[in-house]
Amino acid sequence: NPIVLTADPHDYTDEAQKPPVVRVVTDDDGVATTGLFFLVGADFTCENIYFAGMGTGDVWMVGNWLNPSAPNIDIRVHGCIFDYMGWSIIANFAHEGISYFAENVYIKNNINAGDPYSPFWVLTSVPVDTFYAKNSTMFQSHGFFMQARNTVNYVEIDHCTIANDLKMPFFNENLTNAKFTNNVFYNTTAIGETASEAADKDRDGLWWSIVNV
Repeated sequence: NPIVLTADPHDYTDEAQKPPVVRVVTDDDGVATTGLFFLVGADFTCENIYFAGMGTGDVWMVGNWLNPSAPNIDIRVHGCIFDYMGWSIIANFAHEGISYFAENVYIKNNINAGDPYSPFWVLTSVPVDTFYAKNSTMFQSHGFFMQARNTVNYVEIDHCTIANDLKMPFFNENLTNAKFTNNVFYNTTAIGETASEAADKDRDGLWWSIVNV
């Protein structure tokens, strides 16, 4: 069934206001939870919630925040914060025709020391309908804002900021219709390449940039 998770909007400039937080727990071995927050098979909307992958004991979750389990659905994320996710936040490995919408989203500290790819969105193997992001920020993170290895019918990135990102922000092998407007990129592609990363660039073997096509 379609799912809507929503909380009251909060004012980030008011320190007295705190957003509702969903945080992982630590198991008996002191290792953070491995797996997913959400596996969705229908339209999904999430608004104004802080998701923290960092659990107790200074360990964090290794996994994804969301995976789809069905094709041709809409996934919408508005006003959410993602902090310390141990791999990609949203991933799709098998389901075609999905549309993704992100607005007023803040991603920070997205990192996995054992994996060079810790993107916000990773779209692999299957075609995607839409990827839309507006007024969103990715800060101090390890991977791509968006990684797509198959066709994305439409991409629009507007008024987004990507800062202190260790990889190129956009790694897309099949863009057919895309628009990048009014964005800020600061200190992106901040590290060199390992041998395995150099072998896994785009199909033309180009160096990493802001937008690889």
